[in-house]
This record gives sequence, C-alpha cells and structure tokens, in this order.
Amino acid sequence: MKYRGGHGLSKTGGTAKAMGSWFGETWAYTIFLSVLYGAVIGWAAKGLLHRAEERKYVDRESFLVFAITLALFITGTCGMIGSDDVLACFVAGNAFTWDDWFRLQTLDDSLQPTIDMLLNLAIFMWFGAVCPWDMFLHNDIIPLYRLVFLGILILLFRRLPAVYAMHRFIPQIGEKRQAIFVGFFGPIGVSAVFYLYVALEFLGLIKVDGEVREDAQRLQAVMTVVVWFLAISSIVVHGLTIPLGKLGFYLPRTISNALDSVSRDEIALPFRTSVERIGQLHERREQQIRAGQRSPDGTPSRPVFHISGSIIRSQENESGTLGSISQTPSLANNDSRPIFVQDDVTHDSGAGG
Repeated sequence: MKYRGGHGLSKTGGTAKAMGSWFGETWAYTIFLSVLYGAVIGWAAKGLLHRAEERKYVDRESFLVFAITLALFITGTCGMIGSDDVLACFVAGNAFTWDDWFRLQTLDDSLQPTIDMLLNLAIFMWFGAVCPWDMFLHNDIIPLYRLVFLGILILLFRRLPAVYAMHRFIPQIGEKRQAIFVGFFGPIGVSAVFYLYVALEFLGLIKVDGEVREDAQRLQAVMTVVVWFLAISSIVVHGLTIPLGKLGFYLPRTISNALDSVSRDEIALPFRTSVERIGQLHERREQQIRAGQRSPDGTPSRPVFHISGSIIRSQENESGTLGSISQTPSLANNDSRPIFVQDDVTHDSGAGG
C-alpha cells in the first residue's frame, strides 16, 4: 500500500521495493529475529536458573520473580533493537517452561497468579476506557449486524477447524471434546490490540503533503472498528463461557438433589408426625402425674426402696390388706418421700420410721 496505492501518490520503488521491505524488514528482522532471540534467551535463562537453584545460589524470593524479570528484560532489549517484543516474550516463555520444571517448582506459590490477575485487571480496565464503543453503532464502514455476523464466524472458524483436524497428531489432546475445547478457546485480546496500534502507527506515516493519505485513513478506521469489536466479542464470549458452562453442569444436579430432598421429607412426614404426637402425649401424662401426685393407675408417686424381702409397693386392696405390685414410680415429684418396706411393714421416712 505504501509503494503501490494512492493513485500515483505512493512512494517510489513499486512492487520490488514493497516485497523487499516485506521479506527483509517484516519477516527477517521483525519475526525471525524475535523468534530466534526469544528462544535463545528463554533456553539460556532456564539452564542458568536450573544450575543456580541446584547450587543454592538463588533464594526463594528471587526464584519466584525470575520469570517476571525475564519478561521485562526481553521487552526492553527487543524495544532497543526494534524487533517484536511480544513475539519474543511468547517464544521465550515457551522455551523457558519447555520441560515443565519451573511450573512444578512454583506450583504451590500464589505470587505468579496474583501478579497475573493484577495485570489482567489493569489491561481490561484500559480496554474499557479506550475502546471506541460509539464507532460500533455510528460509522460509515460496516453496520452493526455485519459486525455481529463477522464476530460469530471468526470465533467459530478461526481456530476450531484447524485444531480439530490436527488433534490426532497432538499427544496432549486425547479426545474429540478436548479438541473442540482447545479449538474454541483462543481469545482475541492484548496481542490483537497491540498489533492494531502498530498498524495504525505505520499507516499514519503514509502521508501526502503532510496529511495521512485518504486510503490509509479509511484503512485505519476499518481496522479500528473490526479489531476492537472482535476483541470485545472474544472477551465477552470466552469470559462467560466457563461460568455458563459450570452453571449448566451443576444446575440440573442441584435441582435434582433439591427435588429428591423434598420427596424424602414428604415421605417421612407421617412418621415424624406420629413421633411428635407420642411425645406430646407423654408430656401431657407427666404433667398429670405431677399435678395429682398419683399415676393414672392410682399408685403413689413416691419411690420404693427394698430393705429385705421382695421389692413391693404398698397398696391397700378391697379387704384392707397390703398388696404389692412390681412397678416402681418416678422420682419426678419434688416433695415425694421414699417408702421403706421390711417384712410386709411399710414405713414412711417422713413419719420418723
């Protein structure tokens, strides 16, 4: 575009200059150099840290923040040489954790997840602040319904078909549902917005008479609307998929358990009601015994203690003689006195016997 577009207003050099710049500057210097630099730095950092940890040259605190320091180092040095720092950090991270040693060493630590969460919150707050929300509805480039349709197609076909077709050659993906999961979850976020601003900066350099060329301005507007809408769509869809998936997985089970609990309660209700009625009757009988000082069968409520002979309780029968029964009364009465029985003679402890 810089060397061929603009209706004759482009820079000199033509197609040969454009292809040379694309292969030499974009592919060789920006991409290949970033990949090589990130791989070398990441692999060397892993080896040095491994040896330092074996020889106890590094303490635990420095060990935990080493990955963050490595990322800052790569970002700064790539910015100095003019290469792609995001790509270099990505490659260096893969090389650094290639054997999974560092992840296992920091598995029980919460520093990395905490810093990651803080950075994510800061990035998403920045996204919400600078996102051109108004351009989604009011622009002369693409209407909203076409943006929605484009977002659905991108989210469905950007990664899913390729990952699903190649999952047999990936040992870590053993099942088809895992391939669908991995293929679907490819968020569009920080890197997309980063390269958007790189492209906008490049297009801003295509000027004629001190002004950005008209076709470059239109391309800037198209890229801004489309890339930002895709990034927001990915954040919303991928961010809500996990909570909604968990809700769909646990909600039927929770409802089923609740219905089963209600059914069990309804079945146990008659038995529980019977038990409650028995308890009420027992309490009523105890109250009657306390109030009348005699049990319902007419026996005294005072306890009987055996001294000699058989255990009896005195009761006067129709002929006036002493009879006996085997039931022992309760000690529930506060003023009840024990009865001592010896050789068919009943003595009341309150009478001095």
